[in-house]
Parts: sequence; structure tokens; C-alpha cells
Amino acid sequence: MAPAFFGFYGYFGALAAWDEEISNSTFHILQPEGNHLKGVAGASAGAMAAILLAAGIPPQIAAKRCFSLTLSDFADFPGIMAIFKGNKFEEIMDDFLKSQHPSGSGSGSLTTLDFEDASIPIAVSGFDLQTMQGKLLRRGSMARAARASACFPLLFQPVGWVDGKEYYLLIDGGITDYHGMAGLAALQDNPDGQSSSSPSRRRAINMVVGDFLGFTTPGPSRMPNDVHVDELLSISIQNLPECGPMHMSNGPLAYEAARLAMRHSMDVPLFHGTEDGHYELHIDASSFIPS
Repeated sequence: MAPAFFGFYGYFGALAAWDEEISNSTFHILQPEGNHLKGVAGASAGAMAAILLAAGIPPQIAAKRCFSLTLSDFADFPGIMAIFKGNKFEEIMDDFLKSQHPSGSGSGSLTTLDFEDASIPIAVSGFDLQTMQGKLLRRGSMARAARASACFPLLFQPVGWVDGKEYYLLIDGGITDYHGMAGLAALQDNPDGQSSSSPSRRRAINMVVGDFLGFTTPGPSRMPNDVHVDELLSISIQNLPECGPMHMSNGPLAYEAARLAMRHSMDVPLFHGTEDGHYELHIDASSFIPS
């Protein structure tokens, strides 16, 4: 899932449509036991949505939690080189992840929910200010990773991240991971390093709330470094209501418009993309915004 400023509402809506239409069939696309979804990756708001999905939280429940949030809930002034610190956002994510996990259930038995606890393999992107390079996050706290990847410059202060003996100072992963797919490189092998037993043809779905960067969609031959796919479906969900920090009240409208638009588009023919094995679906959600 690609970077999109506060686009997680739209991602939850699109995922909810899939969950409603597909998860009760033979595909079980969003269910780990269905054995069809091999991994999930994202950057920025796409990373937040990806982490909640990977944690096994139904998109409807994730959206409902976000609907209850207002700017004042995470507005911890002032941050370093930013408006907010981001500590409150991380605490909200951490509490929610733990409360939804079977081992947590709100009992406090979990100190944090780590990548290793995810129901679906996941990796998300950050950007390290010290090396000025992208950094894939796949170990440690998922709540902190969501905060780091979605650390929009000047809105939230940079986030410290420790990986082994290395220390990183991270901001928004969308700076280098334009399409939110870089994390797929870390998911093409199992955690033990052995070759994956996934089907011989690797298929990926790349989704963005809004337009793809540069209004172009990369095909299988233009993946991020070390990402290899045979077939790629690029989905853009356009013309949702604005949902920035000052417009979070539009979140339910964006969620419902994305959900309805995606359900309407389930049987719409795909366009051939930029090359063989590439398909595109561009969805105009404007007519689905509740009045």
C-alpha cells in the first residue's frame, strides 16, 4: 500500500470491500489460514494500514477505531523540528494492537506487539536521516514502525529506531518508497532464509489512495530493488474526501466511499498496463461519497 496523506481511511474501506465480498468464498484473501496472502508491505499511511492488516485486525474494526480519533488525541506539542512529537500516536497504535491480539485481550500481558507476532508476514519502509537512504523495518514494535513510516516531515518529529547494534533516525518511508512496495523484497523468503514455497508465479497488488506518483504505474520489470513479481495489479482510488489532520471528521466518508467504490469495481474489466503481466484499475470514488 502506497504513501497517501491520511489515506488509511481509504485503504480500510477498500480492504473491507474485499473482506465482505471475498473472505467467505474459497479465496479467503484477507485470512491468514486461506494461504493466499503471502505478505503485505507499505509506506507512510500505507504502512499503518498494512500493519493493522498484518496483525489480523479486520479493516472494519481498524476503521472504527480511527473514526473515534480526533486531532487532540495525538496532538503532543511541540516536536523536535515538527509540530507534534508522535509519542501519543505510537501509544494509541500500541494499545490498539495489543487489545486486538489474542495474547493481549486488554489484559496487559503483552508489553508490545512485534513484527514476529503478526498473522501475515510484513515489512514497511522508513527513511533514515543519517544515511539519507530507505530502511526496511521487519523486526521490533509494529506500533513504533507505523509511527516511523508515517512520520510526515514537519508534522511529526523523527523517530529513533534500533536494529541490532545499528541506530537509525527515521522519517516518512514514502520519501524513497514511492509505491509502498519496497518491503516485498524482505518477504520473498521465509524468515529462516529458505526459499519460499509460494506458487511459481508471483502476483502482487499495489494500491494507492489518490494517483500514482507521476501518474504512471510501474509494471513487473520496474519493481523496487530485489522485488520480483510476474504479474502486478495497480489500483488507484481517486477523489476521496480530504482527510488531513484538520479534516479527520471526513474519515468515515472516505472509508464508505472507498468501500462502495471498490465493491462496485469488483467485476469491472481491468486495463492492460505498461507491459505484459501488468494490469490497472483506476476507481473514481466521487459518486460514492455519502451525502
